[in-house]
Amino acid sequence: MPCTVTPRASRLVLRMRGVSTSMMWSDGGWGSGDWLAMVLTMLVLWGGAVAVIVWAVRAWTNPRSRDGEPKQPDSPDDILARRFALGDIDDAEFRDRLEQLRKART
Repeated sequence: MPCTVTPRASRLVLRMRGVSTSMMWSDGGWGSGDWLAMVLTMLVLWGGAVAVIVWAVRAWTNPRSRDGEPKQPDSPDDILARRFALGDIDDAEFRDRLEQLRKART
């Protein structure tokens, strides 16, 4: 009669020989600090991803010139000249408003 070994019997024999019957890694459970390492690694990875996204958004939306200095707001003279160049105001209105601006500064 052939000798048949059931799965339960084979696990019992392996345990008696000192061989683990669980998966071959980690011996079936978390070690003393493995869970902490996993949590810290995930925090570092997610924190890095968020930091890169924040940096990218700030870099694209920050109004800076090419040399890295913040852009200065347009002066009233520049705004008036731009409106004149775009045709929003005519020559007489431009000269009148420019005269008013110069009087207000003195």
